[in-house]
Amino acid sequence: MKWIKLFIYSAGGILLAAALIRFVIAAGQSEVFSLPEPMLGIPLRYAVLIVGGFELAVALICMFGKRAGLQLGCLVWLATNYLAYRIGMLTMHCHPQATCIGCITDPLHLYRGPTGYSMELSLFKNVLGVFH
Repeated sequence: MKWIKLFIYSAGGILLAAALIRFVIAAGQSEVFSLPEPMLGIPLRYAVLIVGGFELAVALICMFGKRAGLQLGCLVWLATNYLAYRIGMLTMHCHPQATCIGCITDPLHLYRGPTGYSMELSLFKNVLGVFH
């Protein structure tokens, strides 16, 4: 049971950081935020804020909740949504144009080669990434 609680608290901390990063990124003035998000059709800024809100809610449940079943259920729900989104994007032939935290790492060219492919497949990218 200790490992489960450690996992839940760790996931909550990661999601809290991800949500805060999304809110900071959404507050930026990048021109890309006026473009529509491909699957939802709403401006990208709103999509990033909505995802950040869901991540924040799940993070708070993980960090302050008392029922491990509910906490794990929320994590599974969020992970399933990430997976469904990625599958939807792939079926629409939309590929992300940026790296794991928006345009900050673009000068490093991490989106090319094996590093980019591994980041593309990782949950870490989905947690910290912006939808481009």
